[in-house]
Amino acid sequence: MAVIIESSVWEPNPWLYILLFMASLFSLIAFPYASKKYSITTRTPNIFDHGISSSSSSFLRFQRSFLLFYSLASVLEGLWSAFGEVEFAYYGVRREQIVLSLCIGSAAALLFGTFLGVLSDLM
Repeated sequence: MAVIIESSVWEPNPWLYILLFMASLFSLIAFPYASKKYSITTRTPNIFDHGISSSSSSFLRFQRSFLLFYSLASVLEGLWSAFGEVEFAYYGVRREQIVLSLCIGSAAALLFGTFLGVLSDLM
């Protein structure tokens, strides 16, 4: 008598990606209008202002484009970590090595990315 072991791979519903995309797009579009309602007109300047008025149109355009590209990069990174396992398995990498590389990559991005972002802003 033979035992058959079925393997199943969990894949999220494709509608979930559309929902996440629409929610992100809505938050990018609605944020400037919602933030005007709660903005404080008299505030003290701090070190992170860099002399740029937050109401200038060029800065708001830069903010929106930066948030758009950052959101797209985050989505692509998430897709790679979810579906990149197939690529690793194709080349013979074991599961333990895949998890280790994902953990090291996340930790390096968390540690170095934080300081490099602040350093590049100051430069």
